[in-house]
Formats: sequence, C-alpha cells, structure tokens
Amino acid sequence: MQSWRQTSVKTKVTSNIFGIREFACTVLEKYGLIHPNIFCMKEKYNKRQESNHILIFYFICALTNSIALKTLLVRFLFLIFLHLGIALDTAAQKHSYFVLTMKGSVRSENMGREFQTGDIISTDDELTFKGDQDMVGMIRSDGKRFVLKNTKEKKGTKLKWAAARALGKTRIEWKNLTLNTMEDLQDYFCEHPYIFLDSIAKIRINQKTYPQNGAQFFYFHFMWKGPNGEEEVNKKLDFKKDTLILKQATIFKVDKKPIVRQDVRDYKLMYYNRGESVKVGPFDVVFPDQEKMKTEIKILVDILKRNNAPAKNIHSECEAYIRQFYGSIDKINLTHWLNVHFGVPMK
Repeated sequence: MQSWRQTSVKTKVTSNIFGIREFACTVLEKYGLIHPNIFCMKEKYNKRQESNHILIFYFICALTNSIALKTLLVRFLFLIFLHLGIALDTAAQKHSYFVLTMKGSVRSENMGREFQTGDIISTDDELTFKGDQDMVGMIRSDGKRFVLKNTKEKKGTKLKWAAARALGKTRIEWKNLTLNTMEDLQDYFCEHPYIFLDSIAKIRINQKTYPQNGAQFFYFHFMWKGPNGEEEVNKKLDFKKDTLILKQATIFKVDKKPIVRQDVRDYKLMYYNRGESVKVGPFDVVFPDQEKMKTEIKILVDILKRNNAPAKNIHSECEAYIRQFYGSIDKINLTHWLNVHFGVPMK
C-alpha cells in the first residue's frame, strides 16, 4: 500500500477547461498520489472511459490529505469556476433581448426614458417601476420569452436588470379545441378579459354537454342605463352546429343600435337550457390596438421563425404572450390572424 506523499507541486494548470481530465490524471500519475482504494493511470482511464466527475473526485481525494497541496487544490478549483463563469457570461452576452410591450410604466436608466416596443435591453440597466404590477415583455434572440417585473411589488421600485428578470408565461399546449365542461367555459371566458383580433370569433363547444339549438343556447345578460333608466338586457348569441359565434360589432348594441360601454354593468355570459338559466360567469372584452399588437407579434414571430420553431409552437407562444399581457384569445381566431398577417401555417 502506497502512502500519501507530502510534497509541493509547481505545475501550470491549463486554462482549457476541456483538458481537466488529462491534467488531473497526469498529476496523479506524476506524483504517485494513489489512494489505497483507487487506482488511476492513463491507460486504465482510457480503457474505463471514466467521467469528468469521477476523475476530478480522484484528484480532490489525492489533494485533501496533502497539506502542501492544499494551495494547488484551491487554485485548481478557482480556475475551474472562473473558466465556467467566463464561458457562461460569454454565452449570455451572445443573446439580445428585444422589448415586445410594456404594461404600466417602466423606465430605463441607460436610455433615460420608458421602454418602447423594439428596444434592445442592456443587461447592465437599472429599471424604475412606477406601479407595483408594472412589467416589460421581451423575447431573447434564441426565442425564449422573459419579463422584467416589479419583484418588490412597491411603487417607484428601482431594480437591476438581473433582479427584475423572470421567465415569460409558459406557452400553452393546445390539446383540445373544444370546450367540454363548465370549468372549461369559465376558464376560457371569465378568467381573463376576452380579446378580439378579428371581427368574429368562433368557439367550438361540446354538443353533448352544452347543445346549441332553439331551446338551448348561450346569451349575454347585463344591466344598461338607457334613456328610460336602467334595464336588463339579454342578447342571444349566434351559433352554427357546435360552434358559438361572437361578433365584435354586436357586443355593445341594444336593438341593433350602438350603446356606450360606460352605461353597461354586470356583463355576464349565461346558458339557457329549456327554461332554466345557468350562469357561466362575468364577461369582459378587450379590443386591442390592432397596429400596436401587430408590431409586437411580428417581432415575436420573426424571432421564432429564425429559430426554426414549428407552427404549433408559434401559435402557443403567441397565445401565452397575449394571455399574459392582454387577455384570453380564441385558438381558431388566433391561428387565422397569424396566417393572414404573418404567413404562419394554420397547422
């Protein structure tokens, strides 16, 4: 059994992290630093094809009991982590971060103004959040979405870029385009404001659970402050077989005449079932600035296309982005809109 050697080692540690295995094996072989239960020589290493982790473990085991070699151990580990840190930092700097939109007011210290769509964000920037829920949506050049958010949730908060960065909302996997249950309906129509991208939205609903015909149908119920005082209004919604049809132009109309949105309250989606009315939940609608949204989505789609993202991923990433910053969106409506304006295949 060979004892551990107490000796000083003066050797130049290679700065190439990919040479760690060769360096560790060479030192062990050169100085006979062989643990009683571990035998490591170059020919053995080559035969056994041991992993980086095992070989580095051998090296650390050899150095641990050598007082004179503790300095080498520290330097060796320092070089490993320094090299890794430089490599990771270099990789991060290769990516650019593009602003998609801003929710609320977030000011850039470097630019001396609020962020705008299309800005390229510097990773050394300092941000000032006017509101406690304000945030910036952005996409990295490799197609990953992020947000800059007020993590302290206090008005006027100042944060460094790294402290504010978080992953964007996870993209949605469209497993089923048909709404089947009351929970599906409530999640789809009531959880977030509903977005109209086109003038008409079509939503498929399971005919077995919620049939649509003359005696069974969906309708809107709301209170309207009209010329004769406040009154209840029920608006039956159009349908075709299993498809519910929402028309943007008729959302705020009574007797085919436009009404002021501010005169409406308690807007709800209901289901009429042969004399019985069932409440689905509150319904809020958003009509976004079409040109603004097109500019934002174009940046998102262009970067995803450059990264060879399949059409289904582009659909779901756009849906997740819109849901995070605007509200709910219909799948059929969205895929049609992306195809018309950006040439994204519908399937």
